[in-house]
Amino acid sequence: MSMGQNPKRFLTGFSVLTMTACTVELTPDWETIFTTQKNQAHNIEWVKASTTDSNGDYIVAGTHVIAGQPRQEHGLVAKFDAFGNLVWHIQSQSHKTDIAFNNVDEALQDIVTDLDGNIYAVGHRRAYSGERPLLSSFVMKLNADGQQIWSTETSQFHDAHDIEISNNAIFVTGYSTHKISLDGNIQFSIPHAEKAWDVELNETGEIFVGSRYGVQHYSFEGEPVSEYARSKTEAESYSLRVNLELDDQGNAILLTPSLNGHTNTLEKISASGQLQWTRSLEKKEGFTIQGKPQLIASSKQLLVAVSDLNQRAVFALNQNGKNLWQFSDDTGPIQDMAKLSNGQLIITGAGHSGVLNSNGELIATHNTSLAGDVTTGSIMTFNDSALISTSVVTAEDGIGIHLAKFSQPN
Repeated sequence: MSMGQNPKRFLTGFSVLTMTACTVELTPDWETIFTTQKNQAHNIEWVKASTTDSNGDYIVAGTHVIAGQPRQEHGLVAKFDAFGNLVWHIQSQSHKTDIAFNNVDEALQDIVTDLDGNIYAVGHRRAYSGERPLLSSFVMKLNADGQQIWSTETSQFHDAHDIEISNNAIFVTGYSTHKISLDGNIQFSIPHAEKAWDVELNETGEIFVGSRYGVQHYSFEGEPVSEYARSKTEAESYSLRVNLELDDQGNAILLTPSLNGHTNTLEKISASGQLQWTRSLEKKEGFTIQGKPQLIASSKQLLVAVSDLNQRAVFALNQNGKNLWQFSDDTGPIQDMAKLSNGQLIITGAGHSGVLNSNGELIATHNTSLAGDVTTGSIMTFNDSALISTSVVTAEDGIGIHLAKFSQPN
């Protein structure tokens, strides 16, 4: 862990500069670049997820890559205060084993925090012993100072991508859905016939698991409640990378990309497992959906973002699946999407960020320099502001993480 090291940082006041009659360019309250470059190492920091804690500090997680031979990967967590100052960062070595491995790579996929500021991260591990690597997924806990408390292996696959916290327990899914205590003990596991991708919990702690095979609903104790199931033939026409959200009325909203990359299927499913409606979202010819589409669900509106390297589109639908508005332009991709407290929507990808008003009109933009088409991005909203994290090329020819904090545009 590195304590008290400040990255390159630029502090400015918030302002907007008029670009056209309708769109403004946003200047961040502050921006900073986090990098571990030293001695021409050309290190790489890939941001995968971001969150905030109860003190208003910002936390980003992903992968730290040491280029060269042998190439090494470590889980990365970095914490910044509300003004963009680096508090600490770690490069995780969470594995504990008696087997002598030549090398162990780790990459973090998602993070959450509890009310005490502890951080929980889900990640993938690849351990090399001989020619064939041993794969596993794990969950680890850090305290608010970045010290590792525990690490728990959840499977012998790279199958865990999403982590949730509810009622003093951690939930991850994959070939099984696990409930893990805040002390790192697996309390129960629900096996699945096929790999699941997303897990969500409602206000009473009931568990919803999304996969290309449908949605499974369990009690907080892990007992089956209901299921919406697709046929094997239909399911295998879809990608594994589904997105599941719960609306304010307890319905499950499932967004599933097709394997051919041209369509997304959006479905509304009741808590009792009944399909309410289905919609196919398509884009113009030549548009191939890439990555994981984004989804936000509420009682009044569903927001869906799809994109490829060149184009991006956002759809707003009502609770009956009818179109409210659609936004699209040629500034793809979209790597994350979040709703601000005033109802505006912020999207980001490849260093291109935009703010849409409640009618789907682009009202503000921001472009991060030195961000290529192949990069990563994450948005964290907190009160009336947003933090956008993007992996960018640094002056030292490595890849670092650019963070920019924005106040809401008027």
